[in-house]
Amino acid sequence: MNIGYKGRLGVHEVLYVNDRMRKLISRGATDRELMQAAREDDMLTLFEDGLSKALAGQTSLQEVVRASTLPERYNMAEHLDDDQQLMSFGETQRQMDKVNAQKKVATEQKTILVVDDSISVRNLVEFVLDADGYKVMQAEDGQQAWNILQRYKPNLVLTDYEMPNMNGIELLRRMREQERFNDVPIIMLTARKNEDDEVQGFNAGADDYIGKPVEPLKLQARVKKTLNLYEHIISRSKGMQ
Repeated sequence: MNIGYKGRLGVHEVLYVNDRMRKLISRGATDRELMQAAREDDMLTLFEDGLSKALAGQTSLQEVVRASTLPERYNMAEHLDDDQQLMSFGETQRQMDKVNAQKKVATEQKTILVVDDSISVRNLVEFVLDADGYKVMQAEDGQQAWNILQRYKPNLVLTDYEMPNMNGIELLRRMREQERFNDVPIIMLTARKNEDDEVQGFNAGADDYIGKPVEPLKLQARVKKTLNLYEHIISRSKGMQ
């Protein structure tokens, strides 16, 4: 009757332990962090490997869904290339970064992600930076910022130190573990002015460390200086290639 399945077809989820993965494992990263990193490094999940076989006509989508778990916030349309072939999560992110970069060049307006659990601080910083011509995005803690960073890469991140769910230091470390954020400067804006805290911030990967309360002119100057420094470094590295 030409229904049902005959034989067996394997679907696989293979984790390659590269240098980045070794560092995450050695510092006791969570299963969620390891899975995130593996997918960014082009690992296909069980579902994605099954989906690629379904797109090739080797099985059905219903069977893939039955035998595997759909990844969180998965949108199949975002993961298909021009030839309707499945791209990995990492490749999808790189494609989105290219599109976002083209949009930023077209508008010539730099985007800054402001991360702070105080809405009054976020709104004040947005007001100050908006007056200097920047587009500002807001996140109320490190976890929300991290979720935004999976979809969009800003020109600069300005983050608080102490926040619920994920603090600024952890956000810094996660970003610095990913090559795609190597060209994104990070500034800490915090009420913690202890020297040890400042050293910890720089060791985690911060490019600058600014104390609260917010001083508008100083904030504008430090943001502009940091962005200009990164632009100079990037332009020089391109010139040497």
